[in-house]
Amino acid sequence: MEAPAHLAAFPGKGVAALLSRLPIGVAAALALAPSFLCAQGTPSVLELTHSARSAALGGAYPLADPLADVLFAAPGRIGDARGLSLFHADFGANGRGFTAAGAADWWGGGVAGGVQVLSYGVASEDPDALPPRESRLGDDGPVPVSEAVLSAGFGREVFDVDVGAALKLVEMRLGAVRASTVGVDVGAAHALGPVSVALSLQNLGGDLSFPGGSRSLPTKVALGLGTQRRPLGPLDLGAAGAVTRLVDGEVEAGAGVELSYWPINGRTFSGRAGYRHAVDEDLRGLTLGGGFAGDQIRIDYAWQSAGDGRGHHRFGLSWRP
Repeated sequence: MEAPAHLAAFPGKGVAALLSRLPIGVAAALALAPSFLCAQGTPSVLELTHSARSAALGGAYPLADPLADVLFAAPGRIGDARGLSLFHADFGANGRGFTAAGAADWWGGGVAGGVQVLSYGVASEDPDALPPRESRLGDDGPVPVSEAVLSAGFGREVFDVDVGAALKLVEMRLGAVRASTVGVDVGAAHALGPVSVALSLQNLGGDLSFPGGSRSLPTKVALGLGTQRRPLGPLDLGAAGAVTRLVDGEVEAGAGVELSYWPINGRTFSGRAGYRHAVDEDLRGLTLGGGFAGDQIRIDYAWQSAGDGRGHHRFGLSWRP
């Protein structure tokens, strides 16, 4: 199925079409989002990629094929997510991340739940000692830090647009000090021919208050694109891209391609490569990865250089009925 001619000629009109169909509440939230982007964000667990597939695609989630972990990336696609997803990230030294998510049919749409956990070490219990960038999560420090997020979301189609929202409980422990707050994600998505488009507003909520000061959640607005896989000779080709406005108005962008080969029906091997333009200057732009899908099980891997000869490794395991 080819994209409509007017969308192929001017993709921006497709995005405008999605915006014109957004429910009033979501559209207003997206329009007001820049006013929230004004403070340093913490915790880091909310700024990381929690899918090995998206990590290999320059940080862009493959929206045309959502798994349960789409709960953390694009709430507008929750209604189409099913199954279970597990994820592990290795940042070096004490830096470790873990994610688990599940999604199922419910009430004419889809419901999803998940947990995100991140642990690392810092030099002191002063909140200013928290790492401002992803590349520093591998630094060793005597004070343990743990971050955890418990999320629950729901999504369904409304007036030909997929909409979704997720409520999250955020907790952070800095040495012996603990802080917690509540956050909300909202989003909308729509298929434009073979391309899925999603707009998301994430991490709206209160501050994490420590004795040495407070930290706001890393509010961000994201626009994502993902294509269905299309035949390319003996291979299938897919692509994904994303642009994200972060705290303080900073912008990140990433994109990647996926080539898949299935020598036997139900057995698919995939290779992925992407580029990520991150605010963190120590992160190198190139991202690489691959995966294997056998029947209902998928195994994925991603790698990105974090400078100083270090690399971040991510592993994913998922099941979709």
